[in-house]
Amino acid sequence: MKKIIIIWDSIEIGGVDTYLYNLLISKKFQNKSITILTNHNNNAKRYLGKKLKNFKGINILDYYSFFSISYSSFPLRVVYFFLKPILFLFSIYNFISIFRKKSYDVIIGQCGNYGNLRSEQAALIAASIIKIPKKILVVHHECNKPTVFMGFINNLVNFYLNKILNEIVTVSYASKKSLLKKSKFLTKKKKIKVIHNGIVVKKIKRKNYLNRFFKKEKNYISVCMLSRINSYKGQENLIKMLAYQKKIFEKFNFFFIGSGDKKYVNKL
Repeated sequence: MKKIIIIWDSIEIGGVDTYLYNLLISKKFQNKSITILTNHNNNAKRYLGKKLKNFKGINILDYYSFFSISYSSFPLRVVYFFLKPILFLFSIYNFISIFRKKSYDVIIGQCGNYGNLRSEQAALIAASIIKIPKKILVVHHECNKPTVFMGFINNLVNFYLNKILNEIVTVSYASKKSLLKKSKFLTKKKKIKVIHNGIVVKKIKRKNYLNRFFKKEKNYISVCMLSRINSYKGQENLIKMLAYQKKIFEKFNFFFIGSGDKKYVNKL
């Protein structure tokens, strides 16, 4: 039986937990020992754990992440920023000690916003040091440019990952394009595979239950966005983009479906 460990560093409930659920209940992952290693302050782990509780061979374990920390104080944010390279080395050491407790055949780093130092990178480097055979990186979102002063360090990390990774996977061609453009994965274009997110097809009992939310005026265009409602998901950008075209703006009805901060929802 293959032993697979998945590194998942996140804070909020979002798309990656849904992706993991659909992935792990698929036929390809049957009869395998799956360990999901996630940060202790991941708000989505309970949500995913409840959905997977009836599936055998899947365990969710915690670790302390140095990269899921936020500070409200500006001086503390500055200190934390410059400590990240040192914390990255500590993360590698921490993952080595975790991986040595049990031998794994495959490690999969589930990475949201790639571009800066992250736990998934440290875990993959640790996996290389202790010789886990198969090392895979999955990138879900657009790649970010490295922050100022950290470009050189990020390039070193990317260069090393280029050498050790067996596969690099993105969930869209847009993510692949941004990864090639903004990171140093250019030397291995052939290794970046696009595998689109899959869903479990279910029969919907109440097929038209959403109709009561949507206006049916003939001259209106309905724009529906399903995601968490916050600033970096882009709802405000969508409104502003269409607001520049004042003649057509009033012909649109916006439907944002998801949970969010009340103040920001009111702002929208």
